[in-house]
Amino acid sequence: MFAKDLLFETRIRSTAEALGIVLRSARDSRTVLGLLANSGVAGLIVDLDCGEDAVAVVEAARREKAALRIVAFGPHVQAALLERAGAAGADDVMPRSRFTQQLPEILRAMVSTTR
Repeated sequence: MFAKDLLFETRIRSTAEALGIVLRSARDSRTVLGLLANSGVAGLIVDLDCGEDAVAVVEAARREKAALRIVAFGPHVQAALLERAGAAGADDVMPRSRFTQQLPEILRAMVSTTR
């Protein structure tokens, strides 16, 4: 997970833990790419509130691991940013509200694609 909002990261992490899913997080693009290169990552969640770094992470992750499931989310008012994330290679791009509502299903889907 690439996120800078600690409160929202905690919410995602606690949902993952409740589902028995191991979640690794990073607050900078270098760490995200290091995690992708050095581990069996099932998917990547990208908070588009991280700005242009977020779109760059989506692009780099897609190049690094073509089969990786990438979910990007952000404010619904930033439609252009959501669109750029999709163009950069995110499989699913959604507003934060939908991401929050579907979080358990999103996490389960990421894990089930690797089993």
